[in-house]
Amino acid sequence: MTTDRQRAQYRAEQDLIIKAAEALRKQSRRQQAESQVGRAPVVPADRYVFVGLLDELALAAGRGELPEGVRRAGLELCEAMLADAATFDDRMAASMETAKETEAKFWQRMTELGISEPHAWQAIRAVLAEIQDGAPHTDPWTVAADRLAANPQWRTNP
Repeated sequence: MTTDRQRAQYRAEQDLIIKAAEALRKQSRRQQAESQVGRAPVVPADRYVFVGLLDELALAAGRGELPEGVRRAGLELCEAMLADAATFDDRMAASMETAKETEAKFWQRMTELGISEPHAWQAIRAVLAEIQDGAPHTDPWTVAADRLAANPQWRTNP
């Protein structure tokens, strides 16, 4: 039979694991949205499997069913993930600023080249599709701009 003190400890451990899972979910959602517009790499599907594992650990922790070694390692992992989540937000903000600057340069270059917005978006979508298929492009904006600049047929003002 568990005491009130043990139940409180189980709840605290469960809350920590849930908090880590939610932080990872938040990061994944944000990164997935960014990757869809070409501002971040694609989120690996394994990350969602890991979130599911954390959910299961949280359930077992709440019932006090985790073996001591698993409990200790799981809690240490969650504490490390939460510490990393705090720095992730800072890194993501810096990455967003860089992405906005790159996007602004892209549109400025499109204006200078006389390339219409629909043609520019078509090129961006093509590069993003290549990235999803495994192409090693790191900056879809620059790749699309270079392709459009190399093809005078896309220019609306030759």
